[in-house]
Amino acid sequence: MRGCEHCAYFRLGKPIRDKSRLIKVCLSSVADKHRLLAGTKLLREKKNDEYISKWSKVYITPDLTKDEIEKSKALRFELEKRKKDEEK
Repeated sequence: MRGCEHCAYFRLGKPIRDKSRLIKVCLSSVADKHRLLAGTKLLREKKNDEYISKWSKVYITPDLTKDEIEKSKALRFELEKRKKDEEK
């Protein structure tokens, strides 16, 4: 990532034939984390219903604890429920 001074990255898990592995990226500041996560939508830019980026199959997600994962799922469920209620 450009502008990130003290970051480290490494692959997770053992290599498996014909399968890609996760890469963990450790950033030096919360600001770097927010800047990286804010740019993820650019990976999936479309033009005429086709992805225009060579990075369209790259997914970037924050590293969450189990509690944070559960809270995130609950929030997504609540948002989905509200959207369905609005449509009615």
